[in-house]
Amino acid sequence: MFDPTAYENMKVILEGYLYDYDMQGEILIKERNDLINLADMSRTFSLLFSLNLAPQAKRIHVYNGDKLEIKAEFHADLWKMASEWYPLQQEGGAEFNLYLRMYEDFNEVLRKRVDKFLHEQFSHEYYIHWEKTISQHSAFHQYLLKRKQPLFEEEADRIPEMVDAIIDAVRALHRLIDFPG
Repeated sequence: MFDPTAYENMKVILEGYLYDYDMQGEILIKERNDLINLADMSRTFSLLFSLNLAPQAKRIHVYNGDKLEIKAEFHADLWKMASEWYPLQQEGGAEFNLYLRMYEDFNEVLRKRVDKFLHEQFSHEYYIHWEKTISQHSAFHQYLLKRKQPLFEEEADRIPEMVDAIIDAVRALHRLIDFPG
């Protein structure tokens, strides 16, 4: 019988909790990826979602004018996976990353307000990196929030509280940036 890894168990918890938010009409899940990189035998699971700014259209998953997307991602390399089966020096678990992508070109003052907000909310547990991308067709700001420590199976019960904090922060970001909703 298959014995799931910590990565698999935590992935299922994250996925189930985010899909609960989706079923309640609070978020819209736009993309789900469960990838195995055959070159380095790593695993990556991600869900891309946004707040549902049109709750009256709960089950219609179409673009609803959202200007802020969130991607929650678990990643485990071969060594993290193998450490659960063999005595290795590296511990198991998975890396947890958040990507906040804002499709709004805002000024430096507003960007600093967003930086300050994200640092106040998350810097105790996450490294925060910002970048702006401008292309011929779009411009966006992206924040990468990389958890400072891997998430271990013993901490899996924290995943719902982490998701709640993320959703609350995204709601606050919408108010801060003056997005509708």
